[in-house]
Amino acid sequence: MSQWTNTKWTGDGFGNAVSEDDDDEDSALMQDDHQIRACLMEMYTQMGGTEWREKRGWNTPLALGNWEGCTFDEDGQLIKFVMQNNNLTGKIPDCLGDFRFLEIFDVSNNYIEGAGGFDEEKATYCVPESVGNLVHMTDLCVQNNYLKGEIPPTLAKCKRLQILRLEINQITGTIPSQFGQLGHMRVLFLVDNKIHGAIPESLSQCKQLNYIWLNNNNMSGKVPERLASLRHLKCISLEGNNFVELREIEVYLKEKLGEELQVLI
Repeated sequence: MSQWTNTKWTGDGFGNAVSEDDDDEDSALMQDDHQIRACLMEMYTQMGGTEWREKRGWNTPLALGNWEGCTFDEDGQLIKFVMQNNNLTGKIPDCLGDFRFLEIFDVSNNYIEGAGGFDEEKATYCVPESVGNLVHMTDLCVQNNYLKGEIPPTLAKCKRLQILRLEINQITGTIPSQFGQLGHMRVLFLVDNKIHGAIPESLSQCKQLNYIWLNNNNMSGKVPERLASLRHLKCISLEGNNFVELREIEVYLKEKLGEELQVLI
């Protein structure tokens, strides 16, 4: 008898099949109230919580549902952490990856410096490597901070990611080739950083991409012609880099995708 005979399958809303076994695995990853409080307080401590502009409920015995910026699902799991323009400082702790059901993480317009961890000498990424645990995440917005370090390749494990905003930081390194695994990504904003190297060919596998904004970095090389396979692409911004043959790629992309495509060079 096939091992799949008694397995029931449903959809996850992203075109992927999900079995009841996956549901069991999700249940095993759920945190209790004590664990969630401990993780949130680690974030509060590492990201300058005492100086936050809005911090209702934080560092108090109040029910977690009353904590500023936090939204929970019916099982009590953190699904949204939204702290825009709230004077967050320091580094994002590794415990971020413990919130396995997190869908939206938005700490834009703050003063965050990058990723923290127990071994600071290895904290070379702009967000923690543990972000790869966040398989339910759709939005990662950390724009307009002071992030240093490289983009962790583990980010490509966030298969449901749709919006990635890391613009206006001090991010270095290259765009991970693993990003080709992000089949649901619609928005990739990496503007105003210090990213170098070429655009990875694998980015052409992100078939849902609408916007690719890479302007004002240190990138170079030829823009992959394979990007012409991105049928949903509306705008690609390449200004302020060291790319070559830009006029040629502009003509080529518009020929393949239509004159309405914005190619900013």
